[in-house]
Amino acid sequence: MAFSRLIALVLLSAATAASAQSTLFRCVDEKGVTHYGETMPAACAKKDVTELSKQGRTLRKLDAPLTPEQQKAKVEADAKQRENDKKVAQQKQKDLALLGTYGAEREIDLIRDKDVLQLDQRKRFLDARIADVEARLEKVTNQMEFYIAGRRKPAKEKDAKEAKTTEPQVPAQLQADFDRVTNDRTNLQQEIARLEVDRRAVVARYETEKDRFRRLKRGMRVGTVLDEQGNVLIEAPIPKR
Repeated sequence: MAFSRLIALVLLSAATAASAQSTLFRCVDEKGVTHYGETMPAACAKKDVTELSKQGRTLRKLDAPLTPEQQKAKVEADAKQRENDKKVAQQKQKDLALLGTYGAEREIDLIRDKDVLQLDQRKRFLDARIADVEARLEKVTNQMEFYIAGRRKPAKEKDAKEAKTTEPQVPAQLQADFDRVTNDRTNLQQEIARLEVDRRAVVARYETEKDRFRRLKRGMRVGTVLDEQGNVLIEAPIPKR
């Protein structure tokens, strides 16, 4: 008999505990009607749902299922966030390298001047070469003009009457010299033009690095992405402590 009473008490306690631990689900439909149920009400299938304890305390909130349009927007937003995170990570790596390389802005200026000096020395060498080529080209051109003028002048009056009206042809070797020197000048001019582009790029790169260094030293967070105008495009997150 005592054993039976013990079993009854255990079952009653279990039932009481289960009742105390059971929850309610609540949602509001499109008409503003609030629905409750110990299981999920059918009207809550596409709505935000709040799970409540028997005492009315909120246990958790469940978002409504996403519509196809919302799902598409979420996929796009997640992809954009991943891309932004990647850009921030890449910029952070560059920023840390920049801060690890230089201790002050003047150090950036010193390295820039060193690189620019090398380019300027190369340009002076090319300028000297092109001056030499210009002199050679002038010499060959004069030789060609002298040869053509001599071929046009007849030795006798009879020769003048019988002279052909076609332009005299310069010797093949002289023409080859002219072509070679002309080609040398063109190549040198192109190399000098590329060198000037490189010089401007070097100066611009170091100015960009110096501006970035200055911003970081003044408190801009490492990894912040800027646009071409220097405006903040992606704000780096606050570092976790």
